[in-house]
Amino acid sequence: MPVTTEAPDTAGGRLRKARERMGLQQIELGRKLGVSGSYISRIERDLVKIQPMVLRLAEALDVSVDYLLVLRDTPQRDATGTALYESTQDELVALRLLRMVIDELPPAERVRLIHFLIKQTGIYKETFQARNPVPEPLG
Repeated sequence: MPVTTEAPDTAGGRLRKARERMGLQQIELGRKLGVSGSYISRIERDLVKIQPMVLRLAEALDVSVDYLLVLRDTPQRDATGTALYESTQDELVALRLLRMVIDELPPAERVRLIHFLIKQTGIYKETFQARNPVPEPLG
């Protein structure tokens, strides 16, 4: 009789539970997402951060993002089927996720992303642009 160990309550542990619940091997999940099975293994062991792939993982495993990020205890998605907005504090969850992604960017890329987001809201004014110049692309 095989001995199974309970996955820890971390993002990697929850990913493992969700993958096993779907009956997928690490390599199968990796193929679905265009990454290696060993990369999935490293996420499950919490050796690499889940944030860069959390949306794709949530979609592939039919769980919510906030479940994978250990912000919620149940893996079910809401009735709309969206993986991102799950809790009653959906804006806070989205902002936490966005902040984690932004924190992973190099400083120059972070500034470019912030400028892009501000432009998209239609509030990008000459004064903002003058006080906060966009760095030149690297390379």
